[in-house]
Amino acid sequence: MGVAAGAVLSRGDVSPGVATAANFGALWGSWFGFAGGYLADLDDDVLLAVTLLAGDAGLASMALLAPRNVSRSRARLVSIYGVIGGISGLGLDLLLQPDGDKVAVGIPLATSIVGLAVGVGTTRNYDATSRGGADASGPGLLNLSRGEWSVGTPLPVPRLLDLDGPAGRTRRPALGFTLLNARF
Repeated sequence: MGVAAGAVLSRGDVSPGVATAANFGALWGSWFGFAGGYLADLDDDVLLAVTLLAGDAGLASMALLAPRNVSRSRARLVSIYGVIGGISGLGLDLLLQPDGDKVAVGIPLATSIVGLAVGVGTTRNYDATSRGGADASGPGLLNLSRGEWSVGTPLPVPRLLDLDGPAGRTRRPALGFTLLNARF
């Protein structure tokens, strides 16, 4: 059924961004299905079935709900925010050392959901920025443009630093990040 449904759906115009979002939707759906099934005490075969069905539901929902003009980069960034959230949850598990396995699974589940939500929120202007749209907010972590604040994804930029040393002034290569980008 999956192959037949994919063949029918692929006849339409599917952008690379929507395909990437659908791919990540399948992966995140599988994680949510597994973690939710584990928390619900499902047994082996039922847990596997719930994991697979949730992955299919994640794929289908992202294929239908992703914005048609979403870029592959934004879909990847949102997923990376979710991964950061999940890894943060695993770090909390290490620090807190919860007594039960369910709590140890529930923490990364919750933090990955929060990470995905933060990713969707912080990248909402990402595609307009990368395409040079009128509301481009710039490459800084915090951006101020036309009186409106936004959070961006700063990328490393190669720089040359002038340093004073025992032999006099020298230039050294470095990487820099823009933390604040303001336009008035």
